[in-house]
Amino acid sequence: KRTAKRAVSRLKKVYGTQYRIGTGADILAPASGGSDDWAKNALGVKFVYLIELRPQLELLNGFILNKDELIPTAVETWEGVRTVIDDAIRANDLLNLKSIASESLSALGQFMRHKI
Repeated sequence: KRTAKRAVSRLKKVYGTQYRIGTGADILAPASGGSDDWAKNALGVKFVYLIELRPQLELLNGFILNKDELIPTAVETWEGVRTVIDDAIRANDLLNLKSIASESLSALGQFMRHKI
């Protein structure tokens, strides 16, 4: 829950959008067969996040986003996702893995530039 609170806080700083924290069942409605439940139960993923994007849940067309909100929604959502990734890396002591991955991607990029 601490990670979710941090993610929502960082998300809000971008455009002021307020996201709620809770389970999908508590905020939306109980539903079966979701990928969040599958990831947790079938794969044993410790922390599963379900992100409901804009617009507000109370709107009748709550899953239809105006095209002028697409980029702002992506930008603010990325801040929340980055927070979750950062916390997962820290919680699992993967800081060394992060630098190894970064170095590998850099080397791959250099290799690809020389091949093209």
